[in-house]
Amino acid sequence: MPQLPATWAARTVPVALEGALKLKEISYIHAEGYPAAEMKHGPIALIDEMMPVVVIAATHHTNDKMISNIEEVRARKGRIIAIKQLREQ
Repeated sequence: MPQLPATWAARTVPVALEGALKLKEISYIHAEGYPAAEMKHGPIALIDEMMPVVVIAATHHTNDKMISNIEEVRARKGRIIAIKQLREQ
């Protein structure tokens, strides 16, 4: 069964949770939403070269933490799908 267990976000946690729910509903794959700060407390252990990870980085003041998380995923050879807001609104 395909999985997407590490969809996470910083201030956009509700978006990540809703996105994971929609993925489950329409594609019947496992997906979870996590806050960025919780990635290193479990979900990171599941990441390998077959694991896609959706990163939602919507604000500039969280970029350093999001980049750190992306580097952790890259170190484990996870596939990264990044969604970034171009500028602050």
